[in-house]
Amino acid sequence: MHCSLTRPTLRFSLWVWVVFGVLSPVQADPVMGPTVALVAPSGERLPWNSDLGVVMDLDDDDGDGVPDGQQTGPIPMEDLTRIEVTCPVGCGVTVGAGARLVTANAPYLFGTVVASIPVKPAVPTSVWIQGVDDPTRGSLGPIAPLTLGAITNPETGTPHGGSAETQPPSPLREIPLFGVRITFLNGQNRPLRESGVSQEVTNNATLPRSIDYDALSPDIHNLRVQVQDGRFGASPLPSRPKLHMKSTGVGDSLSLEHQYSPKYQALRSSWVRLVGDHIDREAPGVTGHTLRVALGQRIEAHYGAGTATVGEQSFSQGLALGTGEAHTPVAEGALRFVILRHRPGGVPAVGRDEGSAVQIAREQVHIANTIWLQCGIHFGAPEDVEVKVEDPPGPSLISFSNGHGLPAKGGGVIRVEVGGVAVPALTTGAGELPVSVALRLAQSLQAAGFRTRVTENATTSFGAGPSADLVAYEQDGPVAKVRPQGSLPLSTDGRMHVHIGQVELGDGLHNFDNATARTGTLEERTLLKVLKDRDDRTVDIFVVPRFSSPSRLGEAFMSTDGSAVSRSVIMGREGIRQQRQAWTQAHELGHILLSHPYHPDNMGPDQPWRLMDADSTAGLVNGPKRLTAEECARVRRYHPVDLKGGLLRTSP
Repeated sequence: MHCSLTRPTLRFSLWVWVVFGVLSPVQADPVMGPTVALVAPSGERLPWNSDLGVVMDLDDDDGDGVPDGQQTGPIPMEDLTRIEVTCPVGCGVTVGAGARLVTANAPYLFGTVVASIPVKPAVPTSVWIQGVDDPTRGSLGPIAPLTLGAITNPETGTPHGGSAETQPPSPLREIPLFGVRITFLNGQNRPLRESGVSQEVTNNATLPRSIDYDALSPDIHNLRVQVQDGRFGASPLPSRPKLHMKSTGVGDSLSLEHQYSPKYQALRSSWVRLVGDHIDREAPGVTGHTLRVALGQRIEAHYGAGTATVGEQSFSQGLALGTGEAHTPVAEGALRFVILRHRPGGVPAVGRDEGSAVQIAREQVHIANTIWLQCGIHFGAPEDVEVKVEDPPGPSLISFSNGHGLPAKGGGVIRVEVGGVAVPALTTGAGELPVSVALRLAQSLQAAGFRTRVTENATTSFGAGPSADLVAYEQDGPVAKVRPQGSLPLSTDGRMHVHIGQVELGDGLHNFDNATARTGTLEERTLLKVLKDRDDRTVDIFVVPRFSSPSRLGEAFMSTDGSAVSRSVIMGREGIRQQRQAWTQAHELGHILLSHPYHPDNMGPDQPWRLMDADSTAGLVNGPKRLTAEECARVRRYHPVDLKGGLLRTSP
């Protein structure tokens, strides 16, 4: 069964980076004493003589299922605080509970945990510090200081009689460490392992505008940031803390208001709703509460603060954007575009030329991605999607009992010419079904050197049975042209009519109605059966200049009713024009993914903000672009991820 859209008359993946801001005045170090400099991501060395902050490394940057702070193998380096230690006479670096040391070689992607790090005399040595606080503990645990200890063999950087890993050096200098824990919270103020995207209208009442520390959100997909700083509760408190959120994939950022709780010695931000496009990002009434995102990218929360005695450091940590549900992976579907020319050798249905037509098609992929991220589904990078510009198929399909599906009366003669070859006349048998006649003709064509494909169509609502279609191919690949044998009729059978299908777009593509929705029209079937690829894992999207019905924007052909044309979408140029009003391509994809032809407003109250609404074309925040949790669940039920031959696979 198929459906059309008309217009009205229509990973918790944690990433930690350390960025350094303005420092307090640098104090002079003792002559010959060890010195410490922070190493910024840019590589700049910043002298440091105050307490040093360390972010708790609770994420899983390498995706191995183990939090980085608990790994014993190679350690991802993104989250670690990097310092450079210089000791005039050599020293060793150790750290106690709450942190561990990591050493690495360029390009500093992964490192190795060590008990201590030797520093040779006057040789600046990089040291990475990883916070390993227990994430199940509500309060932020203390961290033992970083110790720069004396060594007895300045030439080798190790004590006599052993290595720096086994014999802790005696203290020369201690650097106090404090921890910072940045946590993303869901609408129930519970830690997030992964975030999903809201399915609510962006500026409705389910997005709180307040900054109440204890407040909950009616929408579980809204999120906020909580910060615990080892300096909270001490004197002096960090001054002018700054908090903002950033979407690395699309480059969007947002300054966050926040509220500090003396009771819990933590601060929490205002609520944020993740959205897919600019219309939602700029929704009225929610300025400062929306962030534009893309599946497969990260959201980062940046926190920075300093005190009168501690230089300002900034910390960040990230959250992967996915489905927001455990054991439900992000899924990827495959699209393929075919843009029809107005006529053979003519201009494409959209765009000024073929290059601009291809770009318009790729933009459709981007728009579909911004809508279907609500279900944790995307269709790949637009630049990777196959796009072709093709001539409309000429006379290339033979249809038997088109529409009515009647069996043969018997004794009739069928004559056609295929690829310039007059096929031997075929006599019909009484009661013979259309598909039987099509198969016998296919055998004759194969004997003449053609390749053939016979398909049986679903029965129309007024038909006696299924009709059948035949497409023949030359041996070297192209579709063979079909025509009558001179002036002779294609069929003399009294009931089984034979028609030749071709696509002529000058008067618009002849579109189906309610009676022919299950099969499509002869012209639609010719388009799909000639130009659609044979990969059932791909949804083919065809773009035509227009439909014969002026109000038709797009159509979807599903595979739930046994039809020979399935997993295909046809869009008119007007549907492309209303790409951000009717969201035509995302809507028609919805029929295929949801495996049903219906619209919610056909079966219940009108909800014009829903993607599957039949006729809404409002290019506003409350326009037809929302999916429900039930619809997302239905997609995965009817199209299980990674099913052989299925539409969806686990996204890389």
